[in-house]
Amino acid sequence: MSAFIYFQPVEMSANNLRNLFEMPILFFALIPLLLLTETASNIQTMIAWAYVVLRAAHSIEHIGPNVTKRRFLVYLLSSIVLTAMWIGFVVDLVLK
Repeated sequence: MSAFIYFQPVEMSANNLRNLFEMPILFFALIPLLLLTETASNIQTMIAWAYVVLRAAHSIEHIGPNVTKRRFLVYLLSSIVLTAMWIGFVVDLVLK
């Protein structure tokens, strides 16, 4: 039996924490931009909350049951939501 089996739960949490500093950085950059440019609409707010819920679901899936197909689907949905937020921001900024 390998010693790596004992470290697997810690490694999963560490991988999840590392993952939280990849795509969400774009989210964390967008929120102040929405506020500073006064383009934070109700739609952007709803989409932002959808992104937060999807990222939380991804973390729960990643640390919990870790079913790869389900985790990827949640990740893909969160990526699409974040992309929609950025597109909406750019469109609102151009039309403003």
